[in-house]
Amino acid sequence: MSTNSKTEELRRQILNRQLVVLNERRFFPDYALKQVVTRDAVTGVIMESGIERHDHTTVIDRILGGAQKIFCILVCIRHVNSITILLRCGIQDAKLALSREELQSDSIGLESHLADEFYQQQWSFIAPIFKSGVQKLPKSCILPFKEERVLAEGGCGALLRVVLYRSHQELVSSDHESGDTVVVARKRIKRISAISRPEKDFENERGPLEFLRQLGHPHIIELLGSYHQEDDYNFFFPLADGSLQDLFEKGHQHFKIGPEGFYSSIVGLSSAINHIHNFTCESGGTNDNYKGYHRDLKPGNILIQQGKLIISDFGLSKFKEDAFPSSTIHRFGTEAYLPPEACDLSPESTFEDQTVGRGVDIWAFGCILAEIATYLLLRPEGVGEFRTKRTTRVHPNVVDNSFHAHNQVKEEVNEWLKHLEELAERDSQISRLVQLARKTLIPDRKERPTAQVVLDEVSALHPENAEYMKLLAWKQPPGQKQEVSQTDKYQDVDMILGPSPDTLPPAPSGLRPPRVPNRRPAAQSSFLSEPSPVLGGSSLLSEPSPVLGGSSLLSEPSPLLGGSSFMSEQSQLWKRNPGSH
Repeated sequence: MSTNSKTEELRRQILNRQLVVLNERRFFPDYALKQVVTRDAVTGVIMESGIERHDHTTVIDRILGGAQKIFCILVCIRHVNSITILLRCGIQDAKLALSREELQSDSIGLESHLADEFYQQQWSFIAPIFKSGVQKLPKSCILPFKEERVLAEGGCGALLRVVLYRSHQELVSSDHESGDTVVVARKRIKRISAISRPEKDFENERGPLEFLRQLGHPHIIELLGSYHQEDDYNFFFPLADGSLQDLFEKGHQHFKIGPEGFYSSIVGLSSAINHIHNFTCESGGTNDNYKGYHRDLKPGNILIQQGKLIISDFGLSKFKEDAFPSSTIHRFGTEAYLPPEACDLSPESTFEDQTVGRGVDIWAFGCILAEIATYLLLRPEGVGEFRTKRTTRVHPNVVDNSFHAHNQVKEEVNEWLKHLEELAERDSQISRLVQLARKTLIPDRKERPTAQVVLDEVSALHPENAEYMKLLAWKQPPGQKQEVSQTDKYQDVDMILGPSPDTLPPAPSGLRPPRVPNRRPAAQSSFLSEPSPVLGGSSLLSEPSPVLGGSSLLSEPSPLLGGSSFMSEQSQLWKRNPGSH
């Protein structure tokens, strides 16, 4: 065929519009179909083909009616005449991808070499468009990743920084951004042995994340989307600047957050915990009340995103319908921030002894507040000193850096809190933090305050954001149980918010308005069963974890990740600027 033919010209246009992805593979973006596959272009190619003249109009109409990609595939492999065979069999773009067996079947009947060419070429025309929800992708699918950097990898999974072509994703809004790409974080879980079940680990984490997405809470990590290719299971999350653990280790110069941002975010975190502990899910036109808890709150699981603290990593979280007890047997977690009932180090202790409820999160929040107060007064050096002082050796090979011992708050912790109170004598905000830490660090889980009581107490740190969190809470689906103070000045929510999320008042400085998504039925998955420890059962970021052999996913080498860490000076987990590496 002449290089000046209509067919060869169209082929050149198609190949020139392909986008390069990883491993030098290429794909043809969906938006380019309308630019290239016009009626004039298709007509020119069909007229040059060996297709009978009386069939031209029908073939052209059927190509433009839903077989543009099939047409492009045949143009690229220089077998346009075969379009009549595929159209006669009712094959259109919606049926891609086709297997070699289907292409060589009696109904289609392509020759072996042609079937192989078609099979290989089709992948460049069916790259997925990532959306919310879970997507199942074929193994040979070309992913629209312009760049990908592995931040850490091991036998169980990895965490990656991914640059996606904007045209093949609906995960990130493009309202206020420019350029042809977006950057997200990708968490990958994969099969580690013949008996491992990555699909269960994936569902155990995906279920709570899908549940919580309905809340649209600004201080809870948002699951953007998920997908799996055979035994490779993945989550997409917004890219953060770092974690609270990173801040405690490196100082504020690496993050855009000051005291005001801390106090506002502490109120937001408290509100988020309250939402997790008590919320309503709309399903099938009815509202079901649920009890939930995170079970692994710690600085490494609290991200910093544009000066705001966000709860992440729900791999150990659990949700139960309100009719069922909220206590369960504790499995895994990070010892330093676990309460006495979940962290008995005695040799005779068993998991059956470690029954926990929502109080596990209240205790952990108190631990975090104590470390935040320490940081605000004494910066990273103070946090390090506090951790050293409360670390005790309980066995020649076992150290205990938790906040309790023998079902009591450690004396070292009490002394440190007293030290902070003396330092904060003239700072009422930090004094409130220390007092609240004391009120939440109650060894008897039945005596600890509820999340609502904690939220009421902490609201004094930032009244403006506290009001904002109340409005967000009131915007839950009908039937949501909310403990509302008698002094609340707003009696009619719709008078303030109206029926639409567009009427939410402006967020306090430094906060984005809460996303109020369309309510969807909760995913019916296996997450109500026991959680799994694989990656999602520990921290995305840092802090020692028993699942990881006592190592950190970020700041220390981890046996889970083949001796690597999730963060080093050369490879920082949540860096936003793709040009800086």
